Amino acid sequence: MPKSISGETKATAGEITTITFKKPVYSIIVENESTSYNLFVSFDMGECWIKIRPEKYLSVEPFATKGKPVVLLKSDGASQPYQIIYRFVEGE
Repeated sequence: MPKSISGETKATAGEITTITFKKPVYSIIVENESTSYNLFVSFDMGECWIKIRPEKYLSVEPFATKGKPVVLLKSDGASQPYQIIYRFVEGE
């Protein structure tokens, strides 16, 4: 059963918002709900950043089938809304 997290990035451009999951995550969708700013997401603790344009999303499956995955978010403007839709690994 998919679950979701909604929130806003920190107000300063480039400041990082961290989301940590307590269990392995099978699939994840990161949505940029802003109408004007890009959202940047990293799944590797900030080594590589992926740009998500306004009102677009990024989907990854399988995502992190072991451990406690961490998602980092940052914006290139003011605080902006995001939504993360995810599904845990079965049996977790």
